[in-house]
Amino acid sequence: MSCSHTDLLELAKRLAENEERSEVQNRCAISRGYYACLHLFELTFQPGPDEMRMDGESSHAVIIRRARDYARGPNPGRLVAAELAKTMARLKSDRNDADYKLHKNISRVSVSEAMARVESIMDGCAVVENRRNAQEIA
Repeated sequence: MSCSHTDLLELAKRLAENEERSEVQNRCAISRGYYACLHLFELTFQPGPDEMRMDGESSHAVIIRRARDYARGPNPGRLVAAELAKTMARLKSDRNDADYKLHKNISRVSVSEAMARVESIMDGCAVVENRRNAQEIA
């Protein structure tokens, strides 16, 4: 059975909306939200033919860099892509805190802020895709 970014998003939302969620659920909500966005990013910003990983660059950084590269070209939705890259980098930091900084408290406010970023990224990717499709039709 396969899984999609929307499946991850639904789980993140369910975890974030649970009023009696635990610290672990807070962390999981942020992490699943991040991965939902990362997979959507990969679909929205496909690798170019010359894409190479820079020394020490993680696969996540490569995917996020694609949005910055897209924003530098004459592409539909390039300003949105530039904002998406910034928001995704911030969400990655949230996810790093949730997944690796176990000594740090992940508050309900942190979850709400991260989920707002998730929604912003989802919406922005749809805008880029719609503008790209509109240009192809024209």
